[in-house]
Amino acid sequence: MVESHSHGRTVGAVEDYPLERLEDPCGDRKVPNVPRPPKYPLSTTNLYENKDGKEVPKMDLIRKHLMIEGQIAKECLIRIL
Repeated sequence: MVESHSHGRTVGAVEDYPLERLEDPCGDRKVPNVPRPPKYPLSTTNLYENKDGKEVPKMDLIRKHLMIEGQIAKECLIRIL
């Protein structure tokens, strides 16, 4: 389920999610307003950012990725745990 914000956009909106999504080359999705899932699993290169010299997880990106039914790479999941 995709969570709605007060401004009418969903977590799955294109402008809210920076990574590449699955394509729809035929344009035949049954419900085109449902956000397309991510094309690739979340990797360790996209997982962390540097803040004040420390590596911290991008919690907002992880939340959005999981909300639109994205997958997480095994090494990424192990590192999170």
